[in-house]
Amino acid sequence: MLIPDYMEEFRCIGSDCPDNCCQGWTVAIDQSTYRKYRKVTDPALRERLHRHVVRNRNGARSADQFARIRLDKDGACPFLTEERLCEIQSRLGAAALSHTCRTYPRTVNRVDGVPEMSATLSCPEVARLALRREAGIEFKEVEGRAEAVNRQIQSQGDGSLAAHFWDMRIFSIQTLKDRRFPVWQRLLLVGFATRRLQEAVDGGRLAEIPAILASYRAQIDDGSLAAQIEAIPLRHDIQLGMLKALMGHKLTRIHNARFRACHERFLAGFGDLSGDDLSALGERFEAALARFRPLEAAHAHVLENYLVNQVFRRLFPLGQGRRLFRDYIGLVIHFSIVRLYLIGMAGAPGEAMAVDDMVRLIQAYSKVIEHDRHFADVAHDYLRDNGFDSLAHMAVLLRG
Repeated sequence: MLIPDYMEEFRCIGSDCPDNCCQGWTVAIDQSTYRKYRKVTDPALRERLHRHVVRNRNGARSADQFARIRLDKDGACPFLTEERLCEIQSRLGAAALSHTCRTYPRTVNRVDGVPEMSATLSCPEVARLALRREAGIEFKEVEGRAEAVNRQIQSQGDGSLAAHFWDMRIFSIQTLKDRRFPVWQRLLLVGFATRRLQEAVDGGRLAEIPAILASYRAQIDDGSLAAQIEAIPLRHDIQLGMLKALMGHKLTRIHNARFRACHERFLAGFGDLSGDDLSALGERFEAALARFRPLEAAHAHVLENYLVNQVFRRLFPLGQGRRLFRDYIGLVIHFSIVRLYLIGMAGAPGEAMAVDDMVRLIQAYSKVIEHDRHFADVAHDYLRDNGFDSLAHMAVLLRG
């Protein structure tokens, strides 16, 4: 099994966790687990399982989404004890948990028959272990087996796009870990190559992929792309405008306390974003950016590790099949929003931001935004409908 090295250290910390995966999300129950719950003999637990575990009646129901746990008025799982532990697990054992509860926060993919296990940063303990690694995330092979697989790629074979998966993945991760450049520039360098790769895919010229990657590796190493990057204008009004549009449907219903606290600090740094004249925020943006840059430089590994984990876990650039550049746009959307939040938070009056604040924001953002599948579609549709789904616009979003 291939894993990022933080997975060797990860253990659920239970009631010591500062957030809770049993609150704020729909808890899916697979068909096999649903049937187990129907056979529970403990009278008190049986009654509560029958009351709170309900079948999904829509036509799109699958075996994995066969039922769900009806949450309480606070959006929490009713089987969460006062000690913030799972009553089902304590009474029936870990084997009684649904697939969702048993595997979270782990993600398992399979590449060329080899399972890969990583984890989502929405878990505070995963975020702490993964993001704070100053030397960066490394990958290693360990003994292990996977219970279930999320996605599979078979790269061995000739003539298919998947046959180039490892070359594209290694290029992306190596570029994102190249500490000669600020992190936002590394992501933009990946974008230069991904745009060309998409053109080759669309044109049926898959045989050109190795040469494209080699060409961009050479241009990165000789610095010839640096002038193009430096010429990108810093347009905070466009960045904030896109942030407003992308986040608009979310900002009115933030229920997670950790993300709400980060959002309030962000607003304290930038002020009111409700007006149309975002250019008037220029001075505050520049002041906040000046306060953030020393922290970003000192802890660049946090954003680097965020991106590397995303690329590995999502099987980038094939996370959207043949739509490589759309997969890249997804990376840019999340990274640019995270970074803008961090800049705004840095601009808030009071105590200066610390690395723990960066980790907290990324964890809370991952839980509230990245786990919302609807958000990704809405965000991409907004960019496409407004003609913003180009590399030029991605560059403006990323410009630091």
